[in-house]
Amino acid sequence: MVTSQMTDRRNGLIINVGSIAAITPSPLLPVYTGAKAFIRSWSQALGSGLADKGVVVVCLDVYFVLSNMFKRHNASYMVPTADAYVKHVLKRIGLTEGASVPYANSPYLPHAALIWAVEHLVPSKWMLDHGYLFLLSHHRGMQISALKERLAKRAKEAAAQRAE
Repeated sequence: MVTSQMTDRRNGLIINVGSIAAITPSPLLPVYTGAKAFIRSWSQALGSGLADKGVVVVCLDVYFVLSNMFKRHNASYMVPTADAYVKHVLKRIGLTEGASVPYANSPYLPHAALIWAVEHLVPSKWMLDHGYLFLLSHHRGMQISALKERLAKRAKEAAAQRAE
């Protein structure tokens, strides 16, 4: 429905929020990883189909951004705040830069460098045999740590409620 209005005007922009999880599987998050892989592939197919109709489609390949979903760290060069990330991305929509494949892009430079390295510098066979094991272990450790923090917070809140 919306795409037909965009194609009638021969003008439109569709931004889908993807993730590095589309190219690096994450343990404990198989549905998330699969969904992000779908979004990346779907954006590429949709972008190809709408390109000659004046509609731009881009899937943002995102690494970590401070948000309600990911609160564990302070903002840093590698993990920007959501506001900083959005401002950076909106300035670069439509530009082909960073780690870019057709209709998928990572316009935030630190994320782009990481994605480019994973996709271009590391041989696929090595990544399958060894690299993913490291990434899986690293992501799993972060997820377990975050889960423990959430459980401890809930236990503390429950204890405070019982004390009232």
